[in-house]
Parts: sequence; structure tokens; C-alpha cells
Amino acid sequence: MKGAIENGACPGCRGAGRTGTPCGETLCAARGYHRIPVDYLGPAGEIPDLMMGQLLGIYLIVGGIGSGAFGTVYLGLQLPVGLKAAVKMLDLRNFPRQMWDTLLEKFESEARALAAVQHPNVLRLFQYSTVRGQPYIVTDYIDGGFTLEEEIEQRAATDEGYRVEEVAAMLDQILSGLNAVHDAGIAHRDIKPANIMIQDRAGYPRLVRILDFGLAKFLERGDVTLATSGTPDYMAPEQLTRDRLGPWTDLYAVGVIAYELLSGCKPFPGDDIQTVLFHKLNPSWDPNERVRQLGLPEQVQAFFARSLAMDPGDRYRSVGEMREGLESALARMDPGGAGVVGTISVDGLVRSPGSNSENSTMAIPLMVVRSDETVDSEEAFRRWIEMEANRLGSEDSET
Repeated sequence: MKGAIENGACPGCRGAGRTGTPCGETLCAARGYHRIPVDYLGPAGEIPDLMMGQLLGIYLIVGGIGSGAFGTVYLGLQLPVGLKAAVKMLDLRNFPRQMWDTLLEKFESEARALAAVQHPNVLRLFQYSTVRGQPYIVTDYIDGGFTLEEEIEQRAATDEGYRVEEVAAMLDQILSGLNAVHDAGIAHRDIKPANIMIQDRAGYPRLVRILDFGLAKFLERGDVTLATSGTPDYMAPEQLTRDRLGPWTDLYAVGVIAYELLSGCKPFPGDDIQTVLFHKLNPSWDPNERVRQLGLPEQVQAFFARSLAMDPGDRYRSVGEMREGLESALARMDPGGAGVVGTISVDGLVRSPGSNSENSTMAIPLMVVRSDETVDSEEAFRRWIEMEANRLGSEDSET
């Protein structure tokens, strides 16, 4: 970082100087620009994001990462050491004034949830603060990471499945992180491949991190919620009925992910949200029918039956229970104890070890069905915003 600190430039006028120092040019000073490392400057002539070069406490904004329902996530550098961090900002100007108090409470709740959980498999909180009326959350920046969703799509495109030991290692880390979340009295409520980040680190290949606590619920406040929030493919039925929420709600989502990785299919398929939810709430729908066609062992089917049970009382109630069930199921897919390799078979069928294949592999097809109309947590949040705004507007008119 030493060279970067010595070689900074203003993102507006490109005046040179030490990284982190304010630009003295009149317009740049009015915009609050500070010099950033030259490596982060955009093309000459490009109008920079107004947040570029802003100094939030000890964090200098140097780039964008993405945007979501709450606002925008930026790349920040902690000065003077240059540690990379993700800075998530809530821009209240995007929402009706009567919603601000509710939004601030939800945003602060996300920070509280992150603060309550300290675990290697969970995103780490650095800071929660406010600048010029805008609250922001600073967390780990997972450099070089990619989401499980991105990896699933990439493998599906190249006809590459998952080795059973890969699945076991990923799910074990997800469960370890969730165990810490649940021990803190929190339900995540949005476990899905897009919120599972994978990062290769020295000594820790394929380190898993759980992200996005925007829908997290503190269970000490009860097991009922006023809003239907989540991602339809991974939502437990009780997220739709809005009661009886608990650790089992997150474990249901883990069951869906396990089903996808081991079978290559969605347990509740559909070309639209209504069809997905119809299957999910239909007692006669049996997700294991698709698994049986692939010939997966009965222990695997038993694991899915319990993981995806409609009634929360019939599901795994804790991480410990699910871990035992998962270990039992995966052991049946590796009878030799040496690890069964999952690959794509041309005919989409499961082959047992010892079949006529190059590595004596069990094939795990990866044909994940995705709906163009699937609503993720951000879309659900936007709909909630609209409903809340309408409700508050109605109350104002009545008074």
C-alpha cells in the first residue's frame, strides 16, 4: 500500500497528491473529493460516482461493488494501512420520508446481527456509523471471492458436477456458520447460493462465508413476522405463513441447496413464482420423486424428506441434528470411504462406483432449473416498501 499512498489522484480533476488527502480544487473540494490510489481511477473524461474519493471516518471510497434494495456497496480502503473493506450505504433519499425510521431500524438491525456473530464462516463487521445523515455498514471485502450461485451456473454451463466431498465440505461450513448465527438467537431467513461466498485462501481452500443479514430476525422478539420476506426457491413454508420461524427455517434452505448440488435439480420446480410456491405448499408434492429417478440412496432421500418437510416440527430442529443426517446420507454415496467423484453423465443418470467410467465415478447431473421470474430478497424488499408506504399513507389519510 505504500506506493499507492504516495501516488494518489483526485477522482474529479485528477490532481496528484498523497492518497487520502483532500483535493483543494474548488469544485472538487465542494464535492468532498479526496485523492485515491491511481490504480482505482476510471478512464480519463469519465464522470466519477459522487461517492468516489469520499472519506467515511477512516474508510476511503475507491470503487463500486454493487447495488441492492437498501442502497449501494462500495469498495473502501482503511487508512492509513490500505485494508480493503466493503462499505454498504443506505440512501434514504430513495424512499418515502415516512419510511425512514423503519428503514433505519432495519439497517441497524442488520449491523446488530453481524455484530452478534463472530465466526470464520460468517461475514465480519468492522463498523457501523453515519455520515451526513447516511448510515453505513463496513464489513470484510472478500477479495477474489465468488458466490455459490455463480459457481453453480458456471458448472452447469460447462457440464461439470460437484464431487461429493466438495458438497460435504461446503455444507459443513455453511452449517458451522449457521450454528453460530442460531446460537446468537438469530434466524438469517435468506440462505441461498447467492448469499454463500467462496474464497480460496492460503491454507483454507474454498473457505465459505455467509453474507447478507438484511432479513435477519432476532428470535427473542418472537417467531412471528409481519412481512413475507425471502427468496421463493429457498423460503421455508413458514416464511409464507409468517409464523413458527426458527433455526429450522434456515435449515430448510440448506436442504434445498443440498438437493440442488446432489441431484442437479430444483426440489420445487416451476417457470413462475406461483408454480414454485404451489409445489412448496402442496402436501402431495414429493421432491424425492425426482431423486428416486436418479437412483440416489434411500438415506439421501430420507435426508431430503426431513430437510424439506412442510411442517417445521417434522424437520431438523438444530444444526447438530441436520449434520448427523447429512453425514449419514453422504456416507451412503461413498461406500468405499475414499470419496465418490460427482460428474455429469451424458444420459443424466447416476452411475455407481465401479461403472465403466474413467475415474469410477458416481455421476451427479447439474441441470439446475432457474426461473426468470423468481423474486429474490431485494425484489421482496421493494414490494414490502411499496406495501408499507401504501399502508402508512392510508393511515395518514384516516387521521
